[in-house]
Amino acid sequence: MTGQEPRTDDPAASRDGRRAGGVVTLVLAAAGAVLASRLPLGTLTDPGPGLWPLAVALATALASLAVIVTDVPDDYEGLAGGGRRIAVAVAAVAVLVVLFTTAGFILSGLACFVFWLRFLGRESWRLTAIVSAGGVGVLYVLFALVLRVPLPPDLVAGLWEA
Repeated sequence: MTGQEPRTDDPAASRDGRRAGGVVTLVLAAAGAVLASRLPLGTLTDPGPGLWPLAVALATALASLAVIVTDVPDDYEGLAGGGRRIAVAVAAVAVLVVLFTTAGFILSGLACFVFWLRFLGRESWRLTAIVSAGGVGVLYVLFALVLRVPLPPDLVAGLWEA
């Protein structure tokens, strides 16, 4: 035994910490809504560049308000591994952004799916392969082919076109 007593958290402080997270996301959502509203909104049938960011910001604000108002302490789990896993996840998103602009959607999407499922989620290789390939395939068809979202040049899709 190390002689250190286990830490007992004050329930009121823990509740306030969770509510603080809701307040932080509410402030970020409000900032996002202000920035999005400065862009042309367009209409639902002819959306402008600010419409969907505004919709996401408003949805985030509503979710944040729900956390602030209806906080239920029993709904929370402790963070396994502390904040390290969160820091690794944020770093993985940063790598995804760099890969997305250099290698394209498919390769960066596969890398992100595999990293999150296998290494952060500790899923089996079989499940990781199935979900990663299927998820990237569905997302590529949805965004590139159905919605015709202009994506950066893609190394893998370039092989099909050659």
